[in-house]
Amino acid sequence: MAVRLRDVAELAGVSVKTASNVVNNNPHVKPSTRARVEEAIRQLRYRPNESARHLKYGRSGFLALAVPQLNAPYFAELAGRMSAEAARLGYILMLDVTGADPRAERAVLDGVRSHVIDGLIFSPLALSAEEIAARADDLPMVLLGERAVPKGYDHVAVDSVAAAAAMTNHLIQLGRHRIAAIGRQSFRGTSSVRLRGYTQALAEAGLAYDSRLIKNVANYERSDGKAAMAELLALDKPPDAVLCFNDLMAIGALRACVDDGVDIPGDVAIAGFDNIAEGQFSTPTLTTVAADMDVLSREAIRLLLSRVEGAAESTETLTVPWRLELRESTLGRSPSGAPIAGPDSTDPSGERLQAHVQEDEDMRNGSLPTNVTAKFFKGPLNGQTRRLDEAWEMVRYNDFAATGSTRGDVEEFLPIRTRRLGDENLGIHAASQPLAPVAYERCEWEPGFEEPGVIPYRLRQSR
Repeated sequence: MAVRLRDVAELAGVSVKTASNVVNNNPHVKPSTRARVEEAIRQLRYRPNESARHLKYGRSGFLALAVPQLNAPYFAELAGRMSAEAARLGYILMLDVTGADPRAERAVLDGVRSHVIDGLIFSPLALSAEEIAARADDLPMVLLGERAVPKGYDHVAVDSVAAAAAMTNHLIQLGRHRIAAIGRQSFRGTSSVRLRGYTQALAEAGLAYDSRLIKNVANYERSDGKAAMAELLALDKPPDAVLCFNDLMAIGALRACVDDGVDIPGDVAIAGFDNIAEGQFSTPTLTTVAADMDVLSREAIRLLLSRVEGAAESTETLTVPWRLELRESTLGRSPSGAPIAGPDSTDPSGERLQAHVQEDEDMRNGSLPTNVTAKFFKGPLNGQTRRLDEAWEMVRYNDFAATGSTRGDVEEFLPIRTRRLGDENLGIHAASQPLAPVAYERCEWEPGFEEPGVIPYRLRQSR
């Protein structure tokens, strides 16, 4: 027979009301009493009846997530994470796949299933903001994605303009000048915002916009990326870099290059968007934009439940953190065969320079460049330019970039960053020029600079 709350109360020697307060995490329970009830719950293996709890408040205990497709890895991962978050909070998440069909999206908005769910998380693709605003149903709803949304709705999205611009800047910093884009579509949404970030970065770098390098696609599938890449490779002047608006198209573009004997990234660097698992195992591994899916899922569920439970006072628009995952498709591999590590970045300003870096084996022996000018981006020297051997500054992940060479020429920015080598120290990555050594030594973090899991070092002039 199922264990009842009354059984828990009797074993703990408290009233059913007190036991209920503990189960519902009511703060007004004495610690000693709470401990007795929790011990009784453990002994009896009591599990609350969530269905009864939801019915008490006039709710079904079901939420819905409506997405354009579920066979795309991005949406499959999103559904899995949201389902787990809903379950953690005592709800069951139902899935609705619209196929980006306007009729299916209207059916979702008009509440054909609203009698069985408490709220809806909706990622529209076919409908405009005006059409969404005209919905007939008043079911609590949170909107996802990069499309324009009507006023009065909570919205969670990635800043794809900034992310696409940052990835395009990464390609530019590699020295690429004919940068193509795959993924333009006729309707507004993901395509338009990522294209905007791409064109902004080109303009800021003084690179001309070339419509021949922008490829339209019908769908964001591997086959679309492969076909578009084949067209680009057939141009009289093929691109030397390509930004694909999702990872599936980038995987297809990789295949087209392999079929055509094109070296990646030697002849063409390729980057994607979404950080799907497949990109970590492709050959070469795929550089991509990675949104924080945990934050996206958690915040979307939180916003929806605040509506369902009547706690929300005003609408919220939340921007999900993202980073650049730089891998072999843009950085290549080191002579030893190991991938060259690149810096991650969530800084949309582009101030942190990113470039193709070559590991210098000599730097494994405790040395850093000298006679090189460094522009510091953090700490006491923020905004200043100093010679590295004169700057007694802590070295930490992606904090500064250096310019010039051992000859004293100041011609271009060359990135310098630190990364963990093995379990005990940090190695230094610099541009492929040979740079004279400066020793570095272990130190303690300065206040405010602590970074868990990273070992701090400081510069020490070599005598």
